[in-house]
Amino acid sequence: MSKETIRKQLRLCRKNLTQEQIFSLSRIVFQFVTTLRVYQEASSIGLYFPIDNEVDTALLFENAHCLGKKVYVPVVDKSSSALRFVLISPDAQLQSGAFGILEPLHREELLDPWHSSGLEALDLLFVPLLGFDRQGGRLGFGGGYYDRALAAGLKMGANGLNRPLLVGLAYHFQEVDQLPSEPHDILLNLVVSTSGVYRI
Repeated sequence: MSKETIRKQLRLCRKNLTQEQIFSLSRIVFQFVTTLRVYQEASSIGLYFPIDNEVDTALLFENAHCLGKKVYVPVVDKSSSALRFVLISPDAQLQSGAFGILEPLHREELLDPWHSSGLEALDLLFVPLLGFDRQGGRLGFGGGYYDRALAAGLKMGANGLNRPLLVGLAYHFQEVDQLPSEPHDILLNLVVSTSGVYRI
């Protein structure tokens, strides 16, 4: 089965979720995440604002800020079409950015998630996905923004620079036996779904 066929099927499954189901299932994912030692010990994390019925990260935003963690969110650098991350405060003003995804109106710190002069790299990067498998495969939306950013991070990691732990957040029905793989695909380190935590 092609990636595009899988995308269509999983998009439809997620589209059929009610707001009550999204809240309930996202809370289960949140509870699993907060028990992870790597989350508890992380000082800086990357989080996403959900679209299209993705796992809701609102509870994670609140919890991370309460624990004193630095929280960064992705923004698309229009000049380079690259994914960058900006520091966000609990009371940040938000605006609609690329693809209708929320992002901070004011950008105090903009960094590459893997390495940035004078700025700490992220400890954890939570990534959105349409599908996953237990080999660490991730199926994105097809735009390639995360794929390019993750590929750059892998190269930097090979050169001894910091790279965050990559964590996918998902509903149980987003699991696929085995996703089609391509040479440029970057594997996740962890997947946290409503069924549990999968360490790759």
